[in-house]
Amino acid sequence: MKKYYFFILHLFFLCTAANGQGFYHITFDDTSYLNRFYFDTLQNPNCKWQIGKPSKTVFNTALTQPRALLTDTLNPLPTNDTSVFYFYHKNQHVNYFFYLSFAYQMHGDSTYYGLIEMSPDKGQNWVNLLTDDTLYDIDVFEWGYLPKPTLKGSTSGWTAMTIDMFNWNTDNSNKYPLSLQNADTVIYRFTYISGNSFGLYDGWMIDDLDHGDHSMSIIEFSKNNFLHIYPNPYANKFTLQVKDTRFTQGTLMLKNILGETCLQTHIQGTQHTIETENLPAGNYILEVHTEKGMLGRQKIMKH
Repeated sequence: MKKYYFFILHLFFLCTAANGQGFYHITFDDTSYLNRFYFDTLQNPNCKWQIGKPSKTVFNTALTQPRALLTDTLNPLPTNDTSVFYFYHKNQHVNYFFYLSFAYQMHGDSTYYGLIEMSPDKGQNWVNLLTDDTLYDIDVFEWGYLPKPTLKGSTSGWTAMTIDMFNWNTDNSNKYPLSLQNADTVIYRFTYISGNSFGLYDGWMIDDLDHGDHSMSIIEFSKNNFLHIYPNPYANKFTLQVKDTRFTQGTLMLKNILGETCLQTHIQGTQHTIETENLPAGNYILEVHTEKGMLGRQKIMKH
């Protein structure tokens, strides 16, 4: 049965593989990318994942209206239930790294929880991206200074998280149990498990999902070797030093963890002071691009 199930899943991804691209932003209102999603009603007949307008007690509006991805658009969840969906991304670059970012809400008690796994080998093996983050050098962070999310219980409204697989994807030493470097397609598995509490809980809701692979340029630069940022964390301004002597000019981009560009500026030379007084405190991703591709990428924090 398991082999038959993964055969069906593999056929599904083969049928949708022609629509791949390097980056995509999904609000669930545009149907362009929804063929990437597969709701598992074969192994989990009571799967509650749906795409639609939230009309529940707590989940009553999408982040980008009107639609979101959630565990049942109308009804509270039954107890002791498992709901699973898959979505895939086909790599479009030779030198690349994968990342995943999305906004979400959770409503449950401590026995209600979610899992996020990824397979680099078309479903044969799975990595838990939150609990195996140290083993695979995965960066998992949530908006602001909140600790790594557990995906248990309830959130206070909308929050957001990013999963950055740069280190795993760019390693050449074969130190990881599973290799991501040569994966041409990755599959994500989102699981939500309801506990045995007889409360009227809404479960898990997701919106504004960003995922992709970014080209690492002709030369495979390390994300840290060529950029030095100080202080980090910082208050209103920081200094960027580009340590690659070949660098003459490029574009600096600062993105929040939803993937939105908050600051973009042209830079020349190897040292720059960047003012960010108008940006709220939180986690950001700094990228420096040249005409050949991305020179470097680092996570920074503003107090």
